[in-house]
Amino acid sequence: MGYLELYIITFLLALNFLSLTLNSNIRMKNNFYGPVITFTLMNTIMLAIGWGLAYLIQPTLGRFETIIYPVLLLFVGAKVLMRAITIKKEKRKYEILHIVDTVELSIVSSIDALIIGLGLGVVSISFWSTMGMIEVNTIVLSALGIIIKNKRNKAADTRSIDFVIGSAFVVMGVLRFIEASVLV
Repeated sequence: MGYLELYIITFLLALNFLSLTLNSNIRMKNNFYGPVITFTLMNTIMLAIGWGLAYLIQPTLGRFETIIYPVLLLFVGAKVLMRAITIKKEKRKYEILHIVDTVELSIVSSIDALIIGLGLGVVSISFWSTMGMIEVNTIVLSALGIIIKNKRNKAADTRSIDFVIGSAFVVMGVLRFIEASVLV
């Protein structure tokens, strides 16, 4: 795996937070930095937990090691595509975002980072490069989401963003699966 593929994966994970922010029913005007820091920390922590789990189970994987990463990419892609298909555009009442809400939103959306961290740990890519990329991407994209959200004052239809994220993960998973099949 090269750095371009790694950057695309971390960008897609961070783009997930942009989608979450734009589609939420919450105003974030009073606290700009709190959500950005919380989203970034949670994405990084969950990726690291996934990485740690991969480190623990890697010796027991044997020949299945090469197909776990593509399967996890396909799983995350399918999950995001299902969200894009099932999400409904509706009028929403806006509330002020509190720290508990921020943490809850960041945990729910960083489950994908945990799964991808597990996959990246299995393929043994550089831990620190991945952490740096996920932090930079999440800071930039979650801040962008909050800025756009505060200017629009309404929830955005993020189905197209979710569709792009999900499709990209599926395509990467299929390509990785084909590559693993050819190597076996």
